[in-house]
Amino acid sequence: MDRARTEPRFAMLETIREYALECLLQSGEQSSIRRAHAAYCLVLAEEGNPELSSAERGRWLAQCDDEIENFRFALDWLFHALELDWALRLCAALFRFWEMREHISEGRARLETVLFLAGEERAKERARISHFLGALASAQGDYTAAASFLEQSLHLYEELGDQQGIAASLNALAVSARDRGDYASAQRNFEGSLACWRLLSDRLAIARCLHNLANVVKVRGDYPRARRALCEAADIFEQLGDRSGAAWSISQQGDIARAICDLPAARALYESAL
Repeated sequence: MDRARTEPRFAMLETIREYALECLLQSGEQSSIRRAHAAYCLVLAEEGNPELSSAERGRWLAQCDDEIENFRFALDWLFHALELDWALRLCAALFRFWEMREHISEGRARLETVLFLAGEERAKERARISHFLGALASAQGDYTAAASFLEQSLHLYEELGDQQGIAASLNALAVSARDRGDYASAQRNFEGSLACWRLLSDRLAIARCLHNLANVVKVRGDYPRARRALCEAADIFEQLGDRSGAAWSISQQGDIARAICDLPAARALYESAL
């Protein structure tokens, strides 16, 4: 019943869209109007780039859900018109939406298209797009492609001398390696990422990377190294007022204590994480 009610509505909307496009073509103002439409989409998409609260992120995602056809329409025009500055910005801004709403195949296809169109220009933008492509390819389980995209991102950031980009790319390579079970590569890349974050004095990134590194070395059986990394991470999280992050790291210390059969220590750590 619901489908029968909605199908005529969608058919009517498609007819209206076709009529509007015909009028637009006849007006001779297609380019300026399409550009204004793309600008609206870009502003909306980029509102999701800053760190948002859960409620704000939810509202932004809901808006993007409503505007998905407009995003597609805008990207089609930007690609066709070779408006690459805006195309790169819009694709980058939509990454979180595609990832969080699981439009993985669509997002990857769009990012691959804009990366191809960019050619050898705009190294910074291509580095960012390659990074996002690596994340989406990993989400699809296409680890070979993910590694290729992330290596490309790392190479571009190295050429640019962008330490933050290098750190993020190494971290992404480590996550991808961990997910495919290559723990040796994951450890090596987490260690490289951690070294970069220390140079940048980004304490939150340091704590997060320490936690990720601890999980990998724990899997590899190096419990002392994992415990040291988790202790440092917990201390940093506490100093930053991130109680959730601290509890997360303390709980992992409890897992290590339990793994080595130190049950009193495990119990104490779990209780302190609460």
